[in-house]
Amino acid sequence: MFSPNSFYDYLRYYFSTTKKDIAIRTFNKPGDNNLLNMDGIVSNKLTPYLFPRSNSEIKQYALNIQPILFAGYCECFDQDPINVENYYQASHSNINSLGNDENKHLNIMAIKQRIADKKTILQQIDNPIDFLIHHSAGIHNPIVCHSERQSEDVSLLSDNHFILVHYWYHAYISLHWYQHYKYLQPNTKITPHRFGTYIRDASGTRTYRIDLIDKLQSINSNVYFAFNEPFISQIKEQNKANLLSKWDINRESISSDNSAIINWTDTEMFDIQLIPETLFDTTKTHLTEKSLKPIAMGQPFIIIGCPNSLAYLRSYGFKTFGSLWDESYDYEESPTVRFKKIINLIHNIANLSSAEYQKMATEAKKIALYNREYFYSEKFELLLFNELHNELNRAFEVRDEMYHKMPGGTYFHTMNKSHNKGILTDMSYQNIRTLMAYINTHHKNIATQIIKKYNHLL
Repeated sequence: MFSPNSFYDYLRYYFSTTKKDIAIRTFNKPGDNNLLNMDGIVSNKLTPYLFPRSNSEIKQYALNIQPILFAGYCECFDQDPINVENYYQASHSNINSLGNDENKHLNIMAIKQRIADKKTILQQIDNPIDFLIHHSAGIHNPIVCHSERQSEDVSLLSDNHFILVHYWYHAYISLHWYQHYKYLQPNTKITPHRFGTYIRDASGTRTYRIDLIDKLQSINSNVYFAFNEPFISQIKEQNKANLLSKWDINRESISSDNSAIINWTDTEMFDIQLIPETLFDTTKTHLTEKSLKPIAMGQPFIIIGCPNSLAYLRSYGFKTFGSLWDESYDYEESPTVRFKKIINLIHNIANLSSAEYQKMATEAKKIALYNREYFYSEKFELLLFNELHNELNRAFEVRDEMYHKMPGGTYFHTMNKSHNKGILTDMSYQNIRTLMAYINTHHKNIATQIIKKYNHLL
């Protein structure tokens, strides 16, 4: 399967072989929210798309406006949860740094002018969604690839002329990361600890994880726990350093590359994996590789995450454990109620007698083995690919329809907004005329509609 880099290579090859002209953009590294750092390449250039690229290469490409606007954008917001507000805040605070390096490419006057033009406009956009529309503007409406459901951010994009494509990005990456573990034998026996969990970070959306270990300290002898920095420092910052001594019993270190690896000996240390997902205090559903790690390990699990996380797993063919314990927490939209239900469930399992627990855990491991076999099956892989291809094909059909229904795409739409605010520069009007000449050459009927609607820009 795909590594994070080769996945986007595949998308470009797929677009090229199906003759879809589009520029794919991704963040330069996971966790980044600065839109000005997004890297991209036009899909018909079949050169390997490998990180890292230099800042100057990224800027030079991003500022080469005409070819990209002709092609339109495919924005890949699929690695992390979408947050339009965070994109705006991170990007707006970095506008002044755009073009500040001394690379030889930036000595070209046209590029310097384009940087100044871009900065002039972006600095005066104070609405997060308008900022993103301007960033993604093209004569074709932009496609956004994402991996979340029940999301207000996704709805916001859909309501503002973006075309949405959903697929489970982390499932592709998990199959790549965990592929060789399929040759190991999962443990089917009862282990020394009923629960186990891995936590490395409690920043941002993950702060609830400190409350998690606080609520579980009374049963810590039953929990195999692995964590390290920055989690340890974050616990101390909340004046809860006493928690560290209480968890010394079963504590192990966790490596910084924990997402991509499995410590297989852990399958003999604990039975049920507690999954502290990236998101919890939200109504959106977003699952990462964390929810697939216990499946690759052949372990039962309880997800501490968004509502409908278990339903999301089941929609891809996996089985959960509602026949053995209470999974009603999955339907709770209130994070407070959901957290309380999850904690009660864990304590209830911890308090079962040895005989009761062994009977339940034995049945749970049968379900876990089914999930593991399904995870590594061709059936699951084909399900992922079919979803990806169907969603992309549908998106391009919608894009073709919108090219005629919304002549000039989001580019003319956002330029018109900026024109009405009086913030367009001479170079912006020059770019508009260049694009108009292209459209007039290739699509005269569209050009006629644009002239009717946006003649004041030409």
